[in-house]
Amino acid sequence: MVRLSYVVAEAAEDDTVADLWERGTLGVQVLDGENGTVRLEAYFEEDGPEGLPGARFLGAEEVPAADWL
Repeated sequence: MVRLSYVVAEAAEDDTVADLWERGTLGVQVLDGENGTVRLEAYFEEDGPEGLPGARFLGAEEVPAADWL
């Protein structure tokens, strides 16, 4: 499983999260950012999108698979 991290403006949070779901994310965590931004951490089975409109890509990290339920 891979976790991709992005920074987006707070105003773009909902649209970016919707875009991530359309691209196949397994889940998204929204974290506080700085100066009117939020950090999004999106989980994918394999490679996910590095480029998203209006988002700054921070990087990808392999993480162990987890049963979130």
